[in-house]
Amino acid sequence: MVSAAASLADPHVERATAAAGEDPESTRLGPPAVVYSHDDMGSPEASAGNGSDGVAPVVQRVPDERSHDLKLGEEIAMRIERDIVARGWPVGELFATEAELLETYGVSRGVLREAIRLLEHHRVARSRRGRGGGLMVTEPDSYSAVRSLALLLQYQGASIADLFEARKSIEVTAVELAASRIDPAGAARLREAVSSEQQYADDLERRQVGGPRSPGFHDVHVLIAELSGNPMIRLFGDVSARMFSDLLFTWAAGHGAEEIRDASAEGSHVHERIVEAIIAGDAEVARRRMLRHLDAQERFFLSADWSRFESWLPLSEVRTAR
Repeated sequence: MVSAAASLADPHVERATAAAGEDPESTRLGPPAVVYSHDDMGSPEASAGNGSDGVAPVVQRVPDERSHDLKLGEEIAMRIERDIVARGWPVGELFATEAELLETYGVSRGVLREAIRLLEHHRVARSRRGRGGGLMVTEPDSYSAVRSLALLLQYQGASIADLFEARKSIEVTAVELAASRIDPAGAARLREAVSSEQQYADDLERRQVGGPRSPGFHDVHVLIAELSGNPMIRLFGDVSARMFSDLLFTWAAGHGAEEIRDASAEGSHVHERIVEAIIAGDAEVARRRMLRHLDAQERFFLSADWSRFESWLPLSEVRTAR
């Protein structure tokens, strides 16, 4: 969701409010305050409904300093982000001291603090105090972005059918690209991921059903998206994998260890076949095997009985009207 401050900085929003007869600048200010104009005193129109003194109230906006700092802080944060990108995103390096930031961007300490808060929230940079301190460049945290997108899709009522429709678009393309770009290092990582899943299936008793996820479980799909070499596919592959994992572990919480073990073993076997095709560089075979795998998963989860999980099912059973 775009913040109010960000949307107000958008010229399209300003044009829209102007077209609606509103003053875009008034939306940037604080709460309305009633002042009185004596220009219309005594006129029937002015006095009607406005008290016995005949003074017409005029609604004006009083500037809100805090709102101004928030908006300006967001603008400064965006400028700093662009400057960090322009420097090649030097993770671990000092971007600038507080004095340098104040001078460079020409803002107050209050505005700068708000900008730094936003940068820290988005894992772009962090403030380091003490000698040699200032704004340090950090590595963005993909987990936070993936989690936020997954939660947004759940809020929007994404269904099981929606998930698999997206997975087929993302993961079929990912597996084709991975097969065409595979190298020895990538092949070794795929073999290791498959081995980890097989170990998970063979040793399922070591974890409590519905408990913590196995470190290696479902990593094959995520790894294939990474090996596609496309960062967009990797991000959205991570999102769909997280949503599928939530769905899978919801299902697992209502079934016995034997059913889960059988499903895990079958999934691991299919993954092994897909990985074989990728390592062989056969994009067409890898594509067919991945599509059959996703089709089978979709049929399984769409036909499952979710009635006992209705209050906490991570995805809708049916696709809602759009």
